[in-house]
Order: sequence, then structure tokens, then C-alpha cells
Amino acid sequence: VLSDADRDRVVVVDLASRGVQAIALDPGAEPGRLAEDAAGTVHVVLRRSGEVVSVRPGETVVSARQRVCARPRGIAYDAPRDALHVACADGTLVTLS
Repeated sequence: VLSDADRDRVVVVDLASRGVQAIALDPGAEPGRLAEDAAGTVHVVLRRSGEVVSVRPGETVVSARQRVCARPRGIAYDAPRDALHVACADGTLVTLS
């Protein structure tokens, strides 16, 4: 899974089949860093819209959307807590369960 900020989309590549699927996002969303959780769901920071979107394996749509801060920049998965930590440009750290 990768972010394509120039085209406001997330791209899912199946290495076994060499298939490529694009998930379109809102214009100007600017997807950035991403993190995969224990269930295989990938969470992507949207730098301009201030959200984190989630994409489940095998699906071609956004499965969840959460507002986190004005300018999210980084994301990490915390396995022991089964939580996501989102770093914002203003120095705030937001934790999502």
C-alpha cells in the first residue's frame, strides 16, 4: 500500500497477482505516511484535510475516516496498546484506539 499525494489516492499493489487498485480520495487531501495495524488495516494520514483514513485489505474503498488535527504529519502503530499515534505539525500527539 502506498500514498500517491500528487493524485490524491492510495494505491494497493498485490505482489502475487501484480494487480494494482487505486482508492480515490477527496481532491486536495494529500495522503502521506501510513501504518498497518495488527489486523492488516492500513491507516493513512491526510496532510491537508487533517484526517486519518483506513483501508482494509482486499477492499477498494475507505473503511473509516477520523479527524485528528489541522496538519497531521506522521503515524505509527503501537502494537502492545493496539493504538495509533498521530504526530501533528503543531507538536500535538493524538492517540487513536
